[in-house]
Amino acid sequence: MSDAQSVSPSKKNCGDHHCGESRSQALEGIGGGSTGKWLEKDVPKSNWVCTNVKDIGRGKRETCEMCEKMQIRYVHKMKHNNYESLDVGCICAGHMEGNKFGAAERERYLKNRASRRKNWVNLIWKTSDKGNSYRKAPKNRDDPRSHVVIIPKSKYNTYSAFIETDGENEMLPGNRWFATEVEAKLAAFDYIWPPSWNQNVDPNGMVDENTDNEESK
Repeated sequence: MSDAQSVSPSKKNCGDHHCGESRSQALEGIGGGSTGKWLEKDVPKSNWVCTNVKDIGRGKRETCEMCEKMQIRYVHKMKHNNYESLDVGCICAGHMEGNKFGAAERERYLKNRASRRKNWVNLIWKTSDKGNSYRKAPKNRDDPRSHVVIIPKSKYNTYSAFIETDGENEMLPGNRWFATEVEAKLAAFDYIWPPSWNQNVDPNGMVDENTDNEESK
């Protein structure tokens, strides 16, 4: 699973886990030493389809419903024509659908998003003539749209987010206002790039936005 405990840096790993060890723990001896639903005869072991992956958040974990063992942060929702849907981790998802690379790419997409969100408020934000912070988010491989995020401050010293996307302007849904500028910036990020992957997203990996490639405003 993707959120197994860390291992020695000398071993090949993907972020916070060692792929080989995670796979062996989740699927050790299929038909003999496996765990959970891998041992149940009435549970399909192939021909599953992933419809959604969500990041439940830093410090949170759920138990994979297939192996019923691994604790996971990135939850792959798997569907099958002959069984109820299951929320599983990366390794189980890859075996269930017969596409370990695809499962890993979906999870990498969300890990990259989490990293970008962490850095978002610390990037260079410019100040408009009206005194509002703003930042341009250029197009990338995952999002063909360009965005300009503007953080207006009210007379009550609260903050919101105004988002320009390919010439279309909108406030955050519900016209929400926040106590701090940081909260407003993170709300804008989550609105533009939600913490989930679905079938309409091509998980090719997000472009690092730490470089300042922005103009205008």
